[in-house]
Amino acid sequence: MQKKEFKNALQFYEQAKQLMPKGHELSSGLDASRAECYLVMDRLADAVSAASDALKMNGENARALVTRAKAYASTENETRAKKDIARAHELLPEDSHIKHMHDLILGVGNGKTPAGLGGMNLAPSSKKKGGKMSAAEQQLELQRKQRLEMEQRQKMQEHLRQNPSQAPMIHLKAKLGDDTRVCVLSSAIAYRDLVTTMTNKFPDAGQFTIKYTDEKGDLRPLQTREDFQIAIHWTSVRLSKAETPSLAPPCVKLTLVELAKIEDMAILGEDGKPVGLPPNEVVEIDEWILDFAALFREHLGIDAEAHLDFHSDGLDKCSEALEPTKSLEESNGPDGILSEASKKFQEAAAMATFNWGNVHMCSARKKMDGGREPPAEEGGNPGAAIATAANFDEVEKELAIAASRFEAALEIKPDFVDAATALAQRRYERARLLCAAAGLSGPDSTRKPEKGHDAKKRTAEAEQEFSQAVDEYRAALKQLPDEPPKTPKTAEELEAHEQAVKEAQEKGEDPPVLDEPTMRAQVLVMLGNTLFEQSQMRARVGKEWKSVLEEAVGHFKYAGCNQTDIDAALKVHKGNLMEAAAAK
Repeated sequence: MQKKEFKNALQFYEQAKQLMPKGHELSSGLDASRAECYLVMDRLADAVSAASDALKMNGENARALVTRAKAYASTENETRAKKDIARAHELLPEDSHIKHMHDLILGVGNGKTPAGLGGMNLAPSSKKKGGKMSAAEQQLELQRKQRLEMEQRQKMQEHLRQNPSQAPMIHLKAKLGDDTRVCVLSSAIAYRDLVTTMTNKFPDAGQFTIKYTDEKGDLRPLQTREDFQIAIHWTSVRLSKAETPSLAPPCVKLTLVELAKIEDMAILGEDGKPVGLPPNEVVEIDEWILDFAALFREHLGIDAEAHLDFHSDGLDKCSEALEPTKSLEESNGPDGILSEASKKFQEAAAMATFNWGNVHMCSARKKMDGGREPPAEEGGNPGAAIATAANFDEVEKELAIAASRFEAALEIKPDFVDAATALAQRRYERARLLCAAAGLSGPDSTRKPEKGHDAKKRTAEAEQEFSQAVDEYRAALKQLPDEPPKTPKTAEELEAHEQAVKEAQEKGEDPPVLDEPTMRAQVLVMLGNTLFEQSQMRARVGKEWKSVLEEAVGHFKYAGCNQTDIDAALKVHKGNLMEAAAAK
């Protein structure tokens, strides 16, 4: 029968079901027939539903069990398919069709290794005794073979991803001009490591781009690990098509193309007008993007790409939940896979919104500090540029936008400590701006307020911002787990670290880092910085400041800051400088 005929038959079955009294003894057989029609029409979900209706009326309807087993198997729900076909075989053990489907789904018979015992050929013979397989059975067998191959590939890829050291080694032949070098490396090598290997193989080369040969024989740029995997694939395809096998070990061939040096570029013509740069052979990320990411890490202590990991994890969870092998409870339960996916996307959205706010924080800092690092003798917090209020209105606007982004991130994820901390940091930055407007920033104690600003008003606002920042930092600390005080690094440990960094740089390797500070330690340092700046402001206006400074030092010590750094900060504290000057 053609699918169209099954569709017509299904319409009659549906009409009969509507006319038949509920619970009629023939309803189970009618639903089983509906299920068979749905199966032939590839409406697998409807087939499962109709077969389930049949089994509700008669749990021993073998025809419905077989149909549902086929539908489950076609949707890769092997566990349920095996259960249904086993039950059908138990009811009618002498039925040849049911026995064949039982062997096909369970992967037994015909001398094959049973499924789950490590066999590579899980599907039985493509022919039944005494005749050809039906179209549905042929489709089922094909799907099983394809699924098996895909599962094997996925398992191998996942294994190599988790155990790159176990990836097979391959020979690689790289050519740069007339120079050819051969090396042996892992087939799972990262792109950065591949570039490093090529740089070591061609130490006299300048900047270069790597290319591989595609299926048409054209050179294609190699810029990622996936590109390298594609290069290996097309090498394998070419070798498999070779009529005469080579006696030499198979090699993946890469071509290195040197980029033109700036000093060799003809930028101006004879008439002195620009002639244009030659097209770049590499798709490069704009340098400002790299600088911006570095700015985030250096000034804000965050990873500008963290939300991408959460986004990727969320997509993986969604894909996993939609797999036919997952039950409704596993996917949609309170702690199910989709719930985990929702949390990942929530974190991704919160992190992206948080980073959006950090864009405006960076802009505000740049306009307020101008990128200047103060000399140590100028006072103020060492390592932070002295604030100016020359762009007061613009900085205020940027800080206000940043606050709205951080608050939006908290609305998405109320327990997002990073956003809560950023709001406190924004108050700290605004307090520094207000101090600059009031003439309380920089080394000059007699500095006048910025034009158009009332010194007393700005000072009172700064005091309030400092105090609120301190309160918000303390609230953020309550959300973080308690930790014992950090032990500062000894002079010997610091010296050993500096030596290790120097040796790594000489070898061209990534330098080691000291123990990464915990989130709590970072917040303690930011709280200490806020109190430090507040105490300097209070010293300038003649208010009590030493208790505030003592609390700041206490937080620095608890966070594990080195005493040498703390002493250096105290030495240039404005209050201490003013006392020293008065004592002379």
